[in-house]
Amino acid sequence: MARLYSEVHYNWVSDNIKNCSSIKELYELSLKELDWNISLNQFKSYLKNHKLNTGYKRTKDDAKVFWNKQRLNWLRENAPGRSRKEILELWNKAHPNEQLALNQIIAAMKNKHITNGRDTRFEKGHKCEYGWKKGQRPSIATEFKKGNVPHNQKPIGTISVRTDKNGIPYRWIKIGDNKWEMYHRHIWKKTYGEVPSGMVITFKDGNQEHCEINNLALITKEENVAIMRFRMTKNRTAEQFEAIKTITDIGFKIKELQTA
Repeated sequence: MARLYSEVHYNWVSDNIKNCSSIKELYELSLKELDWNISLNQFKSYLKNHKLNTGYKRTKDDAKVFWNKQRLNWLRENAPGRSRKEILELWNKAHPNEQLALNQIIAAMKNKHITNGRDTRFEKGHKCEYGWKKGQRPSIATEFKKGNVPHNQKPIGTISVRTDKNGIPYRWIKIGDNKWEMYHRHIWKKTYGEVPSGMVITFKDGNQEHCEINNLALITKEENVAIMRFRMTKNRTAEQFEAIKTITDIGFKIKELQTA
């Protein structure tokens, strides 16, 4: 298979690279002079691989920078009093070979701090021509009637299962309109009353969906943390829970006597 690039190509590019002001200009000239058919990206890769550099550097005032002084002056002269859309239409009409999009005009005005001087805010006392008048009800036919009950409303006593941020499922019970309570707390409160401050309700067997009263235990937050350190929060028996609780209580008592 013949190589795509030959020594002829290299010599031609080397001889002409300093005569062009940009890679694109050199690329377009090469298509006319050389017997190759490559893309601009391929041409750039060729220059890079053969360490050929035009030595061209852009400056702020260079014509290769699109928004040069001449174009920015045009924008400053024509922007006052016109909307950005009007400026775009005027630009495209005046520069048929340099068509722009609206976002390009907006970006140029923002980056170069060019303003059109227009205040588009609503003035005080402005009345909207297409808005509704005060007290007007345009869609009475589709309004909810007073006392309307959504078809998907759950009755009081409904139990649902929800997961917390750690993915652990808990059962909840509806105790009023838009009011839900964790089911195990609800069971405990019905049997023993309110949960005291600083106390939590835990599950003896570690199953958060097993909410029978004989599987619930009231412990302090400190006891709960100590029990969790045994890493037996799941698949434990009630007897194992009682043993772990006894061990933690003994540990708390020893610590209390040592600090007394």
